[in-house]
Amino acid sequence: MSRTIVVVTAFAFALSGSATVIAQQKTHSHASADHVHSKDDQQIYKGYFEDSQIKDRPLSDYAGDWQSVYPYLQDGTLEAVWEHKSKTAT
Repeated sequence: MSRTIVVVTAFAFALSGSATVIAQQKTHSHASADHVHSKDDQQIYKGYFEDSQIKDRPLSDYAGDWQSVYPYLQDGTLEAVWEHKSKTAT
């Protein structure tokens, strides 16, 4: 059960992240050198990860920080995301 929640949450996060990038430009400064992005991190953000890279988290970690992408799938908001992904898929 927890694996299903994590996978669904990861999928929803990936979709909402893609929609956010296309829907609005956000600034991300690389001026701060206090964090490192590993190759694994980049793959995870693209939606590629192994089950072993996922750890259980309490539901309280998600309190107020997520929302369903289902309404966006229904109303067509994510169509631009799907079109973009179909052109850039490798």
